[in-house]
Amino acid sequence: MAKIPESFQNATDPGSSGDKDLHRLETLETMPSMGGVLFKGFLLSMLRPKKPSSHTRLEYSGILIQGVVADPVKLDRFRQVCQSPRDNRLLPPVFIQSMFVPLLGRYLTSSMFPLSPMGLIHTRQQITQYGPVKEDAALDLFCGLKAMRNVEKGVELDFGLEVTAQGEKVWMGRSVFLIKTGSTSGPRSGASPSKAGQDPTADTGLPVQYRFSANKHTGRDYAKASGDYNPHHLYPLFAKALGFKTSIAHGMWTMGRTLAALEDEVFSKEKSNIFPLVIDTGFKLPVYLPAPLTLGYAFQSMGQAQEGQKQKDAPDSADLEFEVLNADTRLPHLKGHVQYRAALLHGSSDRVSA
Repeated sequence: MAKIPESFQNATDPGSSGDKDLHRLETLETMPSMGGVLFKGFLLSMLRPKKPSSHTRLEYSGILIQGVVADPVKLDRFRQVCQSPRDNRLLPPVFIQSMFVPLLGRYLTSSMFPLSPMGLIHTRQQITQYGPVKEDAALDLFCGLKAMRNVEKGVELDFGLEVTAQGEKVWMGRSVFLIKTGSTSGPRSGASPSKAGQDPTADTGLPVQYRFSANKHTGRDYAKASGDYNPHHLYPLFAKALGFKTSIAHGMWTMGRTLAALEDEVFSKEKSNIFPLVIDTGFKLPVYLPAPLTLGYAFQSMGQAQEGQKQKDAPDSADLEFEVLNADTRLPHLKGHVQYRAALLHGSSDRVSA
C-alpha cells in the first residue's frame, strides 16, 4: 500500500498547530499534463492570495506516482541542451529532478497548497544520489512540502523529493522556493536552510576552468526537456511582461550544464563509481539570453572524516566548490559545492539501480 516515505514522517509540520495527523497522500496513475497544470495555475493565481498570513495553514501532505520510466525523448533533449554524456545509459542527477516538474505543478495547483502557484522563485536545489540509475529503471517518485519559514525577503518553502527503485531509495532532492512578501509577517516553521556558517551562494572568486554559453533558444530547449514552460524562459516579450529585460535561462539548466561540464572535466577522470553524490546549489542572478558564461571550481577537501567519525572509518570523498559567472560582467548566476566519492582513494562499487 502506498504511503508517505519515512523521511517525511520526521519533517517539520508546515502548519501552525503542530498537528501531525494531517497526513494526506495523493497517488497518481499517470503524470499530470503540464498544459493543464499551467492553465489551472493561471486561473488560481487570480483567486488565491499571493502571500501567506498568520492564519495560513499548509497541509502535511504529498504526491506519489509509481513505476515511472524516463521519457526517452525528453532525456535525449536534456542530454543535448545540457551536453550530458550519452554513452553511459544512466540518468543525469539533474534530469531526475526535472521528472518532478509535473508533480510539483500538480501540488501547487491542488487544494493542498492555498497560495497562488505563480511567482515562486527557485532559490536553491540540493540533490543526493546514492548510486547510478539506469535510464530504463522503473522509479517511484514522491514530493511534498516539508517546511515553511520566514526569511528577510519573504517566505521560503521547502519541497522534499524522493525516488525509490525496487523499494530502495536512490535519489533525494530538496527544492527551496521564495515567495516575496516585502516583510516577514506570516507563518514560520522549519530550520534554517543552511548549516551555520555555510552559504552555497557566498562569493568565492574561484579560478575559471571552463567556458560555455547559453544561446537565445536555451530557455525553449530546456522547457522541452523538462516540461517547465514558465513564460519568462520562452520569449523576450513574455519575459518583459513579467519584469525581466529579456528571456532568462532556467536555473536548473545552469545547474545541469554545470554538472555535465564537471562530469567531463573532473568525474570522468575517476576510474570507479563516484556515488554517493551530494550537490548543493544556490541560484543567484538570472542568466539573460544569450549569455557567455564561465565555470570556476576548486577542491576544498579530500578524504576528510565526517564530524564524529574516526578518520579510518570515514568514507574517502572529494569536496569541490563551483560557481558560474557571466563572462563579460563577472556577475554570479550560480554557486555551490559537490561532494562525491573519490574512487582514487576508495574502493569501487558497481551497484546500479534498475
